[in-house]
Amino acid sequence: MPLAPTLQKHLDQNVTYEVITHDPTMSSTRTAQACHVSGDRLAKAIVLRRDGGYMLAVLPASHHIRLPDLRQQIGNDVALADESEIKRLFPDCELGAVPAVGECYDLDVIVDDTKNTQTSSVVTARITRGMLWVDRKLVSTREYAAENKGTKDRVLIIEHPFRPGWKLVDTQKPLETTPSVYRFKATAQAGKVSTLLVKEELTTSETISLLTTDVAQLLSFSKTAQIPSRIRDAIARAVQLKQAMEEIERQRSARDRELAEITAEQKPTTPVAPNTTTFSPWNVRWRRTFRTFSTQATMAAAVVKEPAGSANSETSNGGTCAFLAAANISSAWIAFLPPKKIPVRTPVFGGREKIAS
Repeated sequence: MPLAPTLQKHLDQNVTYEVITHDPTMSSTRTAQACHVSGDRLAKAIVLRRDGGYMLAVLPASHHIRLPDLRQQIGNDVALADESEIKRLFPDCELGAVPAVGECYDLDVIVDDTKNTQTSSVVTARITRGMLWVDRKLVSTREYAAENKGTKDRVLIIEHPFRPGWKLVDTQKPLETTPSVYRFKATAQAGKVSTLLVKEELTTSETISLLTTDVAQLLSFSKTAQIPSRIRDAIARAVQLKQAMEEIERQRSARDRELAEITAEQKPTTPVAPNTTTFSPWNVRWRRTFRTFSTQATMAAAVVKEPAGSANSETSNGGTCAFLAAANISSAWIAFLPPKKIPVRTPVFGGREKIAS
């Protein structure tokens, strides 16, 4: 679906952005999967009713809002808005597609400020049958903080989303693991802020075609220290070949354009009479046309670059015809060419001319 007009106008005036299209989904988590984005890096919005007004809660797609905890922070009069209220607040948005930008709809916004980081690094790479296989390690960390304002220590149970394929590292052992969450037990000391750091790793493989991948991306891989030197050298060689191939393609396109221009110039403005075979070599029109043919045949030969000794390197009438054929010159104009034996009028002193054949 297209961007809501109100949101698009706000973005156009304030930020530079890119639109990622995807098929309709039933949840923000599925949207993250469809866009190939981690759920921790996709923001979702939840409309709340508070003190007779409305506000927007923005949090990662992988998180869930807990109204009891939220009421402890901002007050008891907080509830989820229903569909009719959301439709009235966001008239140009589809249900379930509320943007995580409240400013353009005159709504206050509260944001989940949990400290999350995610990094990606290349582990190694290999080349098989023209394909570059890159292994990456994703490292995700999330810090949970809880402030105990009481005078007694309290026991905390912290739930962290369980993600298939991700492995806990450098993290305390969870009290319980379910198909959807890890549960960690911690102690919140009286009058202090207690934190829990959860770190996870995921190794993924990426397949890249050396033939179709952009040169800039290949160059970045050729300079990645984690990739073995022999693989980096092979990638650098592939970049050189791709650049040479692009240059050859550019030259071929330029030659095609030159040949097309020569062919267009050779097309007659008026058709040649069916019974016309040759013009007299003394005809002014024939001389002018033959000079033009000779010049353009030479140009065509230079573009085509036939090897020495071929038909295009000859100087006879047969060679000229071969030039014209190489340049796709209309066969109707070949009628202007003279026979092989052309009488040549040679001037002689004394006012007389000698005709040699």
